[in-house]
Amino acid sequence: MRHCFENCDPCTKIQFGKLCSENVDEYTESLEHLRFVMITDNDKRSKEVDKDGKFIWISHLQYATLTVNPYQWSENLSISIYKNTTRLSSYLNYKGRGMELSDILTFNNDLITFDDKTGIIYKIKDFESVVPLYILTTEDEMQRNISKCAICKKCVSVTFSKQSFKAEWATVKDNVLYVGSVGREYTNDDGSIRNRNNRLMQILEKSLLDLLENHLRSTGWAFLLYGIDILKWIKQIDGLNIINVDWKVNYDIIRNKTNNNFPGYIVHEAVEWDHINNQWCFLPRQASKHKFHPQNDYESGTNLFICGSYDNYKIVEISNLEKETGFSAFSFVPYTENKLIIAIRTFETKFEAKSTLWLFSIYGDVYMKNVEIGPHKYEGIEFI
Repeated sequence: MRHCFENCDPCTKIQFGKLCSENVDEYTESLEHLRFVMITDNDKRSKEVDKDGKFIWISHLQYATLTVNPYQWSENLSISIYKNTTRLSSYLNYKGRGMELSDILTFNNDLITFDDKTGIIYKIKDFESVVPLYILTTEDEMQRNISKCAICKKCVSVTFSKQSFKAEWATVKDNVLYVGSVGREYTNDDGSIRNRNNRLMQILEKSLLDLLENHLRSTGWAFLLYGIDILKWIKQIDGLNIINVDWKVNYDIIRNKTNNNFPGYIVHEAVEWDHINNQWCFLPRQASKHKFHPQNDYESGTNLFICGSYDNYKIVEISNLEKETGFSAFSFVPYTENKLIIAIRTFETKFEAKSTLWLFSIYGDVYMKNVEIGPHKYEGIEFI
């Protein structure tokens, strides 16, 4: 994989939240210099006009470097944000929305990203462009409405049912790709449930037997308890099996642990599988004990870090609660045994949005916070 850092402009360096004017220092052998990228989801602001007057949708790929001592995190710690970004563009959209990229990760040696409006999984090619790989839907594409011709009563009209999957987080577990949504039901104005599509999860694997085995391990006792109600459907695209899973049991466990049961809710945009400790980890974006209301949701941020498996989860508070912001992505820092985390925390209202970087341990010790990234809303982060 070719990295673009060699051609990047000089960066802005942050040490413990303080601005330094120099470029990246010469490194010592005791430090690790970890390159990472971040991806934007600018919502409706992703829409622009190209040179020919056609609509085009844009996301920004931001480059940065984390310098850390794996044995003493508080020493020589710095984040370098590079000045230039790459504009990734696509003409693919759903009802005028597109390139609202909600996560980014490496899978099968490809850097991939996820559009939460179209359901498209893109491959980022040479850090310069995007290539669509798959389209995730909430329903099996083989489900179809069949109606007989009103004249001959024999021929049929086939309409495929395709509703894009709102991908908000993704992670790799046992070499299998897991793609999840926010975990909150769609509700009507009166609080009644419209649908539960955002509580689904999609798992992508080439071997069907491995896929089912991983699904069983993912759902555990929930699969045994609820059976086929958890396993929704399986389809195959270009030799890749996609399994659609109802992840409601896992989401409800987190709700119960945090006392946010329905009509309350938790919104998940930052979920990772911890392969060292074999556990799921969550940094919820929002949480509320009351029914969902769009305006109140802007002030429902959380500071909770939740890790565990099945019904054995531990909760750690990260700094003080700032209700106007919530975590939109995180990644475990390499060489720290998944004990150090770099996370994106996002402020968003109807009129503006911005993101900052945080660095903290799984025990709640904060080493850096509110490090400015740039004039965009970021929802994905990945070391490369």
